[in-house]
Amino acid sequence: MYLNGNMVQALIILTRSDYVPHPWRKALYAWGLSVLSAIINIVGGKFLPRFEGTVLIFHVLGFFAILVPLTYMADHKSSAEEVFTYFINEGNWPSKALSVFVGLTGPVFAFAGGDAAVHVSQLWLFNDKRSANSRAIDGRRDDQCNNRCSPVSDADSVNQWVHGIWNDDRLVFLSR
Repeated sequence: MYLNGNMVQALIILTRSDYVPHPWRKALYAWGLSVLSAIINIVGGKFLPRFEGTVLIFHVLGFFAILVPLTYMADHKSSAEEVFTYFINEGNWPSKALSVFVGLTGPVFAFAGGDAAVHVSQLWLFNDKRSANSRAIDGRRDDQCNNRCSPVSDADSVNQWVHGIWNDDRLVFLSR
């Protein structure tokens, strides 16, 4: 949520030239977004699947609404060789390699798997297939589970997932 508060403050900075950013405001925006998220989850929980589907449609449409104009209205069209092999160092880093790695911190952060703890809790901490955690993550009710809500079937699978086992000269994390 702190990153979302930071994005809210960045949007305000972009739209209002007289705004003076302060670090404590990011925290207030983060708290406000946390309270808003809690209210939405408590009050509007039954509407969330429909809302999430609508947001998904807007994301896909927005992707193409941005991609198409950027592709066809660009003044300069680069060749594939220029796009994938030409690196510039406009940040005045000591080397191009360091510049590339500093530029990769954003994408790496996005793909780092911040939700991994949720998946570990489902597979490892709550091995009971009918636990509230498994049902909540899988989005199923008791009558829909039929003892199959969790992908982990027994404690051996959990140990194999956590520690990994060597099988036929390759590392296998889930054997079943």
